[in-house]
Amino acid sequence: MKVYAASLMGIDGFLVEVEADLARGLPDFKIIGLADTTIKESSERIRAALKNIGYPLPPRRITVSLSPADLRKEGAWFDLPIVTVLLSRFLAAPIREKLLLAGEVGLYGEVKPIRGALPMAEIARREGLEEVVLPRGNAREASLLRGIPIYMVENLQQIIAYLQGEPLPRAEEGKVEFKFEYEVDMGEVAGQRVAKRAVEIGVAGGHNMAMVGPPGAGKTMIAQRIPTVFPPMERQEIEEVTKIYSVAGLVKDRYITLRPFRSPHHTISPVGLIGGGRYPRPGEISLAHRGVLFMDEFTEFQKQALEGLRQPLEEGRVVITRAGYSVEFPSDFMLVAAMNRCEDRYGGLEVYECSPAERKKYYSKISRPLVDRIDIWIELPRVEIGEVLRKGEVPRESEAMRDRIIQAREIQKRRFQGKKYLTNSRMSSRDIKRFCSLPLEGENFLKTAGEKLELSARSVTRVLKLARTIADLEGSHEIKLPHLMEALNYRRVERIIWS
Repeated sequence: MKVYAASLMGIDGFLVEVEADLARGLPDFKIIGLADTTIKESSERIRAALKNIGYPLPPRRITVSLSPADLRKEGAWFDLPIVTVLLSRFLAAPIREKLLLAGEVGLYGEVKPIRGALPMAEIARREGLEEVVLPRGNAREASLLRGIPIYMVENLQQIIAYLQGEPLPRAEEGKVEFKFEYEVDMGEVAGQRVAKRAVEIGVAGGHNMAMVGPPGAGKTMIAQRIPTVFPPMERQEIEEVTKIYSVAGLVKDRYITLRPFRSPHHTISPVGLIGGGRYPRPGEISLAHRGVLFMDEFTEFQKQALEGLRQPLEEGRVVITRAGYSVEFPSDFMLVAAMNRCEDRYGGLEVYECSPAERKKYYSKISRPLVDRIDIWIELPRVEIGEVLRKGEVPRESEAMRDRIIQAREIQKRRFQGKKYLTNSRMSSRDIKRFCSLPLEGENFLKTAGEKLELSARSVTRVLKLARTIADLEGSHEIKLPHLMEALNYRRVERIIWS
């Protein structure tokens, strides 16, 4: 007699068979199968809960097995499957096969919500199970998944009734409401036409960008409005993002239908940014999946944290390795970095010019490999007071920008049909040669500029990808010289931070 539970590894996991044996002997309650402390403590929670609802454990030697026994398991959601298999033995009640349960049991029999309900339901569907029983607080979240019935439970009395033949309430299949409402708009940003153009290019091709400028130039304001110009999320993207937030315990009876915008403080640890821990959890870069990761005061972050961005920026995922296993989290986000100029950092409100030593110290945390992975570098000027005081209705610019971006992304979707990536920033070397061919004058221009600016091979490929996106925004099949010149202008990092 057994039921199934699920153990998470990243945003995926595996099925666990839960079995129980009752034998004569000294009263004991052991849970075996490489269970962590949280699971082992469930014996006390279950003992108290059953006593308080009038079903005390008999004075037997109880052994609960979690199989496969050689894989690590953690989480309070094993409470419900353990107590269910025990109750089925006490009541001599048959238990349905191919049933997955998950939930934390309180001391008075209540079943509490858990994290990771959506990926657990997906595991059950993938492995061919027929039913999933979850706490009522997780039912709406898991019902996003199609193809497997989700049932709700609030307390152990319902589980007892279920074992005796009464049905549990079933959650309705989740209907995603594709809302696209923002309280802000890019038109609220005074001036900064170059920055808005850079945002449009960056979102259209999935390119990372960095803004350098004095305090009050509008860097944070622009970054906060970038999600408003993204195309609406598709159902598959909603499922991906909601799974990540489910594993992190951040889903509150709703789906994630708007593009994530994460803005961690510069004091964040590398683990908090990249993910990890004793039992790996998603970091900020995974919570920003399919959205924007805004890193203000970029030069103030720990160097180790910044260097940890290199793999995710290149591959759209992060792999965290522990002894005996590794966990992968999706991390396909748009990085938007912002920083003050060196002169503003050291000079304050006074007119100041950094010495080479001060400039080197200030930008020392930004390594060349990291710079190469940021496609767009722009310098923001101070905003004219007249722009701020201009009267009249605030223009609505986000919708027009979004329409142009959607058209450019449709071109990329047709171009990369059948491939795992949908934006120009993810192009392989083979596709760069195929889709980013240049006319002779463009080749000569890029060669001369690359030698003069000492561009690395990675920087040159980034320029080509950026030029391809600029051409897509104009609906051009070919990359023309003006597209290449504009792309190269965004790569002149030395002019901005190392001049």
